[in-house]
Amino acid sequence: WWFTARGTYYRAVFDRFNRGVTPGFNDVQGKVAVRPTERTRLTLFGLAGRETLQQIESGPKGGEEVRRAEYRGDNRLGVLNYSWMPSSRLITATTASAYAHDERDYEGAFAYGLRPFERVTRVHDFAIGQRFVYGASARHLFDGGVELRRVRSAWRMDSTRQPEFSRGLGPSTWGELIDYAAG
Repeated sequence: WWFTARGTYYRAVFDRFNRGVTPGFNDVQGKVAVRPTERTRLTLFGLAGRETLQQIESGPKGGEEVRRAEYRGDNRLGVLNYSWMPSSRLITATTASAYAHDERDYEGAFAYGLRPFERVTRVHDFAIGQRFVYGASARHLFDGGVELRRVRSAWRMDSTRQPEFSRGLGPSTWGELIDYAAG
């Protein structure tokens, strides 16, 4: 087994003295592998991570603080693998996995008359699979399997994010040139 965690440990101090742009990340991961019997092996792996960014600005002459931009992305992954070797010629493996990604990107109004930009995305993926390898002889192997998967995704975007560079014609993932009039 093993386990690890890491992150932006300076953030607790940085937030107290600087209200500007504050990036951050955290993640934890671990793996456990056991052999319930001589012919089986069970492995469990997990990973969770988060990325963040905040930009806080003060108004003129020490005025009210305003949230200018904020980003948060969360990722989670879990995998369970069960291997079984009933004979010296046959190996089977069953795998179940789950993955989730949730993200929110916000940028306050940068021009008069525009609403703040906000984009929210989500992807969730669940799968189960069965694989086998059969050795018919020393020179011939049969390898096969099946996998079932369910993937769900969604996104929502409001307003327009001002690009930091010149772009060509047409819409992009930042929302410019997309007509929201139809709802």
